Amino acid sequence: MNKGVRTASVLTLEPTRLLLVSGNTFKKVIAKSVKLNTQLESIGKEQQEIRKKHRKLQLLNRLVQSRSSVSLGLPRIRGSFSSLCLAVDLENKILRLDEVVSEYRNPVLVGDTISVTVSLSGTP
Repeated sequence: MNKGVRTASVLTLEPTRLLLVSGNTFKKVIAKSVKLNTQLESIGKEQQEIRKKHRKLQLLNRLVQSRSSVSLGLPRIRGSFSSLCLAVDLENKILRLDEVVSEYRNPVLVGDTISVTVSLSGTP
């Protein structure tokens, strides 16, 4: 299991009392229950996925707000193109681009998998 100090924030709907449990006691309780251990591992993996998506979303939001030019690569066309990223929808995997600067007419088609490269500066 992951080692190190853990902290948590809790918001309750009703007045609640909390119990402080030492790390050793917590480990003993978990060791006695395979089901509890499995649930905690599952929750931990889910939290890691949420954090990963959140980091992606933060970076993509910075990209949209910066109005920086992005370089686009398409596997079916040689070379790269440039555009501005206007909006991002991670859930639906949508990247809304301004008009793409290219020698090809409408090089990006619906359903294309594109690689996006951009340089952002400043504090996240």
